[in-house]
Amino acid sequence: MGILDLWNKENKSNLEVIKQAMTENKDILIKYRKFSGEISKRRLSKIIYNNSFEDDGFHNDHIKGYCHLRREERTFKIDRIISIEII
Repeated sequence: MGILDLWNKENKSNLEVIKQAMTENKDILIKYRKFSGEISKRRLSKIIYNNSFEDDGFHNDHIKGYCHLRREERTFKIDRIISIEII
């Protein structure tokens, strides 16, 4: 199993947790790596799967939800989520 296999396995696991949280209408706590490399922790509510960026030529999975830190709806790229838990 190569490094890409481990990376994809982790993303699939994150996606499974996201789907469970959406199904159960639960909040999640994520550790997220921004494009700049900075890492932050975010609590998200009202999560939805979002791939609207595909219209702009990007083929990346995203989630959208209410970010308690920023107090507004924000979008997060799933493959930048380092860790995730349902709360």
